[in-house]
Amino acid sequence: MSYTVVYLEDVVRKDIPSLDATTRDSIKLAIEEMLTTNPVEFGKPLQYYLK
Repeated sequence: MSYTVVYLEDVVRKDIPSLDATTRDSIKLAIEEMLTTNPVEFGKPLQYYLK
């Protein structure tokens, strides 16, 4: 089963642009690799992985 990630408008307009490129790329990679494959398993752990 594949999943689609939907970002909140504020995240796209405010949060993502305020991140440096390295952090932005790290978050994007984590979302694409983890949340799109198994959001139930990775959703909560991902929250701590990115802190």
